[in-house]
Parts: sequence; structure tokens; C-alpha cells
Amino acid sequence: MVVFDLVVGILSTILAFFAIVIRDSGREWLLIQRRNPDKNFHGKQDFTCAAAGMVSATRDRRSEELDVYATACNELREEAGVRVREDQVVFLALLRETNLREVGLVAEVEVQASPATLIGPHADSFESKGFLLCEATPEAFADFLSRNLPVERFAPLSAGAILFSLLRRFSRERIESAFGRLKA
Repeated sequence: MVVFDLVVGILSTILAFFAIVIRDSGREWLLIQRRNPDKNFHGKQDFTCAAAGMVSATRDRRSEELDVYATACNELREEAGVRVREDQVVFLALLRETNLREVGLVAEVEVQASPATLIGPHADSFESKGFLLCEATPEAFADFLSRNLPVERFAPLSAGAILFSLLRRFSRERIESAFGRLKA
């Protein structure tokens, strides 16, 4: 019973971060959200992955259990205006960020779409200022971060979601090489 209570306690306070990989005409893109740091509730960073939120005991439930897949669908719809099925969500890791002391699940969702349709009007004008595209390669993401220094402007667990998404596509050596050139 103690283990169950511990797991429920962690899940009721856990964050979830969702990277969206857009596939279009043989290319892949990452959707990056430009946050409104004065209004958002996850740190005060300028950038995050496509969507992020807290697993909610009040609305992300099914059969009296917390449902991280419902969280994914809710957050992606609310923040990015993207509707996905639960079977499109791939959870990649459970991460802990030591500075902000956040614990979060990171996940990826792949969608077939025109990137232009996803960077148009955004669903959540309170927390979000809009969306940017970044080619889904280690070099492009490292370049994005280097153009938006300091790197602390990017939500740490969101960066983790994107890095784990890239790790599904590229070797660790290529990712390390791209980020080894990053001037933080």
C-alpha cells in the first residue's frame, strides 16, 4: 500500500512535456512553443516543447485512475491546438531537473501535417505567444538554442523531451557532437 500511495503521490504532482514531430514531404520538424513568461505556470522560461502541463487529478482520470495519456491529449489540444489519439503518444522517459526540482514525464507525438497549419493561431493565448519550427535534427536544435542564449531560456524538461525525441532518430554521438559545439 505504501508503494501505491507513493506512486499516486508522485503522479498527482508530476509534470508532462510533449514534443511534436511534424512529418511533411519527407522532412521532420519540431514544434517549439514561445511562452508568455509572465503568465505561464512552469518556471519562467521563454521556450518549451509543443506543450507541457501537470497531470491533473481533477480531469485527467479514467476509471478512477490518473491518466497520463489523457493529459497528453488535453495539453496538446489546449496549448498547441493539435488533436491526437492516445495511441500516438509515446512516453520516452521520466526525468528530474535538479535546479527547479521538477519531475516530469517526457513524450513524443508524430503528426503528418503541413507545418504552416500548426504555427498559425495557437489555442492558448494566455500562456503562449505562438509557435516556431525547428528542423528535427540535433544540429538544428543546438543552433536554435545557441541563437536564443542563455540556454536557461528553454524549459529544462522540455529540452529533455526534444532530446529524447532526437535520440529516437539519431545516434548519441551525433547529438553529443552537435551540442558539444553549443556555446552556452
